[in-house]
Amino acid sequence: MPYAIVPLVDVRPSYRIKGGMQRSPLGFDLGGNYILLGSGAARRALIWTPTTISDPRAQTLGDSKEDALPANRRALLQDFLEDRTFQPTDRLQAMIAGLLMAPRAGKWNALRPSKRRQRFEILLGPDKGKLFWTQAARVAHSSVTYTDDFNRADGDLTGDTFSGGTNTWADRNSSVWAIVSNAAACVNIVAGSFPVEGSTVDVDTADYFVQFTITNWVRNGGQLAVGVAARGGTFPGGGDGYGAEFSNNVGTPANRIYRWDDDSNLDTDTTTRESGDLKFETDGSTLTCYHNGVSVMTATDTTFTGGAGDRKAAITAFGSVVSTNDIAIDNFSTGDLAGGAAFIKMVGNNFRLAGAGGLAS
Repeated sequence: MPYAIVPLVDVRPSYRIKGGMQRSPLGFDLGGNYILLGSGAARRALIWTPTTISDPRAQTLGDSKEDALPANRRALLQDFLEDRTFQPTDRLQAMIAGLLMAPRAGKWNALRPSKRRQRFEILLGPDKGKLFWTQAARVAHSSVTYTDDFNRADGDLTGDTFSGGTNTWADRNSSVWAIVSNAAACVNIVAGSFPVEGSTVDVDTADYFVQFTITNWVRNGGQLAVGVAARGGTFPGGGDGYGAEFSNNVGTPANRIYRWDDDSNLDTDTTTRESGDLKFETDGSTLTCYHNGVSVMTATDTTFTGGAGDRKAAITAFGSVVSTNDIAIDNFSTGDLAGGAAFIKMVGNNFRLAGAGGLAS
């Protein structure tokens, strides 16, 4: 299904404004869905339709939600999300999901809703009703995100401050995680060891994500794994929380979501995943692991609720044989799931609250 950024065009006389015209996104007559972006003369629509829009005014993003966009097409979306940075590996699906996420408190204009209407509209087809974000439905707390791009001098990661946000790293196994060539690498995994590097500061809420990009994975004749952990109070070294990891044992994938305390698996996946983005979300009792923006494992567990002091994040690894620089990651981030607003679905004169950053069914 093709995706494009299009202008709004006049389609019929307005029944509300004398002499005015009703406007609709270019190509919406082909069917599909769209999201309104911007305001005033800059207003555009992100539209996905069953067939390609041939009008030259349509700026095509991609032919599929799985597409990774070139720089010039990423820039089209960047104009509407000033506080986000898209990576070359980002898939269109993940970028669109970002458009639907509620902005942080103090950043509501990141979605550029109409100043007159104070809302961000999402139209789900002629017969699907209207979904919109409204400023009145904001959530009180401020969402905090900590990031680290590891772009600094080589050296032990322990004690380093994140490049984005006042958080620091603490090591469970001395001098195992280190910065090498602007990435975080496991420089020396002892056979059978489980190196963990944890953050020292909590995020705001129990519902948060931890993610990074795998930049190096070298098969070494044994089992090798890399992952993240969340809802831990004493990372590293603690016995509470959940983990998600991508693992390969001599060519046999063994990815999983697991409990940190007893190492029991909550869900598994047997697809090779040795590159790209790993993201883990804890949302209430639902635990979800994504690969390149696509959900690949999910589980439900109520053991660890992420109370105050139990909202740290960690990066993890495992090697069944001696491993030197076989695993490296980049672009680490952790923070609250979309909060700071709510989406409401309007069908006729009825309204349905969709939750913070969520979509109504």
